[in-house]
Amino acid sequence: MLDAVLSVMPLDEFVPDACWRMEVVGAHEGEQPIFDEFRSIVAKREGPQFKLASLERFAFYARARECFAVVATGERRLYGDIILKKGIVRPE
Repeated sequence: MLDAVLSVMPLDEFVPDACWRMEVVGAHEGEQPIFDEFRSIVAKREGPQFKLASLERFAFYARARECFAVVATGERRLYGDIILKKGIVRPE
């Protein structure tokens, strides 16, 4: 789904961070395999200058409540959620 969204919606290039994942909590601390997939898709669509930032769990929930749109998928992997900040859509 991330690849599909980024194919039509660019990330904001005027802010330090434009995509966030939730920090891993408890027994699953550290990197989750899905984070590498997120990074790969973001780099492919937007370029290597965009980094996958992280937010503490409750800060992630708070930010998600403020999102303009939410896309629900059937993703079952742990930490398979991401927040994106839309950038300028430039004419081709």
